[in-house]
Amino acid sequence: YLLQPKNSSSVKPQLIIQSVKTVAVSRNFLRLMGGLLIFFCVASVANNFDIFINTYFWQLTPEDMAFLQLPAMVLAVSGALISAELTRWKQKQDILFAAVVATMFINALVPVLRLSGIFPTNESPFFLPLLGLSNGLVMFLTTIAGIMLLAMFADLVDEHEQKEGRRQEGMFSAGMTFSIKASSSLGIMISGIVLEHFVGFDQSIVGQTFQEIDDAVIFKLAITDSLIINSLFAFSLVFIKRYTLTRESLSLIQDELANRR
Repeated sequence: YLLQPKNSSSVKPQLIIQSVKTVAVSRNFLRLMGGLLIFFCVASVANNFDIFINTYFWQLTPEDMAFLQLPAMVLAVSGALISAELTRWKQKQDILFAAVVATMFINALVPVLRLSGIFPTNESPFFLPLLGLSNGLVMFLTTIAGIMLLAMFADLVDEHEQKEGRRQEGMFSAGMTFSIKASSSLGIMISGIVLEHFVGFDQSIVGQTFQEIDDAVIFKLAITDSLIINSLFAFSLVFIKRYTLTRESLSLIQDELANRR
């Protein structure tokens, strides 16, 4: 049922260059790419911090970490199921914006509550359920955000076809895939540098238990993850906010394309 091209053409270097040029001039594409690069780069850094945060700040056992995956999986599926319904009520970019802001809030709030002595201690029966709920909510929101990003890229294919007269799903998909792979790889490198040179989690600490590590290092680890790294997601919001393709304008574009065909 997918749209099939009427004419096929051989892939030549000049065709690829021309295709890249026509896609690169799309302002909405550049805005979405900018937001995507920052979002996945910061997310990659945060994900690499997770094992250190869970082990040394929250002091979780492997069994505790396994338990935390249960609410995360359930709420991730829930996020996927309601994403389509959300787009009936709000613009995709507004949903994405709200999901990123809410994720930042939860990621910052829970460690700060622990440092303030408000969050339950590990001995409390409420500790793991509350931590699992917060992790699940983050997964719920990031699932919605990821689906909105993919849907917005798909919408750009229609906008581009209306303006340029050619449909280039492959070029948009390649741009998105490149940005995810490049930013994720960069995030891994950045996380290693930050852990060693800023947090102080160097080679000498490897193999030590959380009781043997200086409290100042644990504190800096938590603050870096929850406040400093987490706040960098705000830069992706600048690009997302400038995305202008709306549900109404997309409907007009799709009607025009249907008439052309």
